[in-house]
Amino acid sequence: MHQNLLNSYKLTTEKVFLLVLTALIGYLLILLLSPFSTAILWAFTLAIVIQPWQKWLSKKLPSKTLVALISVATAVIVIIVPLVFVLFQVSKELAIFYRSFQNSQNINNLVELIKDTDLFIWLEQNFDLSATNIKENVSEKISSILNLTVQYTTSIISNSFFLIVDFIFTIFTLFFLLRDGEEFIAWLLRFLPIGNEKKIELVERVRLVINATFFGNIVVAITQASLAGFMFYLLGVPAVLLWTVIMAILAMIPMVGTAFIWIPTAIWLLLTGAIAKAVILVLWGIFAVGLIDNILRPILVGRQTNLPTIVTFYSVLGGIKIFGPLGLMLGPLVIASFITLLNFVFPDNEKTQPIALEKEKQTVEAAETVQQIQINENIQTNETKTSDQIDENSQNKQ
Repeated sequence: MHQNLLNSYKLTTEKVFLLVLTALIGYLLILLLSPFSTAILWAFTLAIVIQPWQKWLSKKLPSKTLVALISVATAVIVIIVPLVFVLFQVSKELAIFYRSFQNSQNINNLVELIKDTDLFIWLEQNFDLSATNIKENVSEKISSILNLTVQYTTSIISNSFFLIVDFIFTIFTLFFLLRDGEEFIAWLLRFLPIGNEKKIELVERVRLVINATFFGNIVVAITQASLAGFMFYLLGVPAVLLWTVIMAILAMIPMVGTAFIWIPTAIWLLLTGAIAKAVILVLWGIFAVGLIDNILRPILVGRQTNLPTIVTFYSVLGGIKIFGPLGLMLGPLVIASFITLLNFVFPDNEKTQPIALEKEKQTVEAAETVQQIQINENIQTNETKTSDQIDENSQNKQ
């Protein structure tokens, strides 16, 4: 008995030692991989996004390596190259925009242009506005916003070397994920101490959230911003590409959207006397830009994430603050994974009980139906036997 207790103690000590040692080495592993975390996360995201294309290629081509190479080339051509081109053009427009508003005379000219309009006169009479106050406030606000934007852009340019390195590691990691991703995921799932059904559900949840975020948020946001930017171009609004990119970013944030840009632009057009252009922009923003979200989102993702809007809002903002641009997807992913794990720990009885009762009801109804069929068959059999017996008795009497 004492020996059994001693063996149990040794076993417990060994487990504790292994757990502590695993935690320490796991911490060292996090430190080793943290410099490459951005590249790894982007590679995982891109791998999930282009997975349908990869599966289609796998049916046509026998080589996994060739399929992975073509998939990576597709991701570079379709996603990364246009993104780099747009960022380059936006930086040029931003520089022009910044130089224009550095000169206070341009702001003065803008105020002088609108101060004699009926709308401005009405605002001046009813809200105690003056051309001088507007010049000072507008100059101050625009300068602060542009300074922050230029600082952010400058930091990106100064870190261009590290961005190129991250890009190379992302492409490198993406290739191996596309080629050996299934085996790698299966290997990782071996270490999760949960049932296979829960593993499958967790992986599927991650895939759905990334797809829903990419297609439901990013694609819809780019579509909305492109429609608004197209109308900006037709109406002669300056720095079209810059405003289009800003609208695309804002459209990815729930409860914000492109209206934060096109509504002030419509007001600016109205103040400058371009009433027809302002009306056209408002109508386009409401019926084209605004409604495209209601049309595209259900088609692309339906309600795959099932996250409340307010939860998505804070998860996106928090994700951007912690992870940068990648937080657009990682924020909702963290929330959705947390909710999925909570469902594993605390199963939702309110949803499972009605399903169980419904199944039980269907089983009882099926059993009653089978029993009724058997009764009918027995009655029919008895009637047949009775009829045969009557015929036989009638023949005997004859």
